[in-house]
Amino acid sequence: MIKGLCFLSVAIALLSSGCEKSGGPEKPETRIDTEMATLSVTLTPERPAAGTDVKAVVSGRAGDVGFLWEVNGEEVDASGDTLGKGMFRKDDVIRVTAEAGGMEAADETVAANTPPSILSVRIRPEAFSAGTEISAEAEGHDPDNDLLRYDFVWSVNGERFYGEILPGKQVRRGQDISLRVVAFDGDDESEAFEARVISAKNSPPRFVSSPPAEFSRVFIYEVRAVDPDGDDVGFSLVKGPEGMAFKGNRLEWDVKSGEGQPEIVISVDDGNGGSSLQTFRLTIGREEQDAE
Repeated sequence: MIKGLCFLSVAIALLSSGCEKSGGPEKPETRIDTEMATLSVTLTPERPAAGTDVKAVVSGRAGDVGFLWEVNGEEVDASGDTLGKGMFRKDDVIRVTAEAGGMEAADETVAANTPPSILSVRIRPEAFSAGTEISAEAEGHDPDNDLLRYDFVWSVNGERFYGEILPGKQVRRGQDISLRVVAFDGDDESEAFEARVISAKNSPPRFVSSPPAEFSRVFIYEVRAVDPDGDDVGFSLVKGPEGMAFKGNRLEWDVKSGEGQPEIVISVDDGNGGSSLQTFRLTIGREEQDAE
């Protein structure tokens, strides 16, 4: 008899009947014919993972059956014919011994790896424009407590880029950007996590020039600007003295007379809703006029 066995009645017993001396019927008596009794046990599933239960399936004519469970040679307190999930990890050796009527049967297996899973993926920033660097952060779970590695694959208009950071130079307005993340525990991959499809918003152009510090009778300013989306840009005068105007990207003004510090406001527009302003002041004095 195995110490610590938990018994379950799982088989068919042979019955005998007779008459008592008083002539009344005898109560049924359960007994095992040892010559005909058989006992076998099989673990299922054949290769269990840490997140599953393991069950001992008994077959044969054995009467009440007791079970002894061992993990890596150490006895564990399992419930009857079932070893619950969480009581073992991958590569653990699981063994069950069944006993009934003086007979024993055993089976063992090695726990398989449990694939990890992706719990969440965060993309930062949530809203972005052209030229913005995008990063991703993943959180996963592994039932075997394995150290996880994450593989990030960005898709930008069908072109692939690898790593948790997508460089800003790959981000343009109107491009469809998606992200696929897979966790790897050293043995198996998780199911792929597909992040939502996102698109960069329009980026406004910006000025890359400054007005001249000095000028004589004629003020000339070659205005330059760049647009992150590569759009063609146009310039306009929002505020300025009479006679000041743009000719292409050149702001011109012929100073006739007067003095003061007029405020100048110019705008650059990309034609897609993006614009920027540049504001500056000019100093008009007698020295400039006397220099005519």
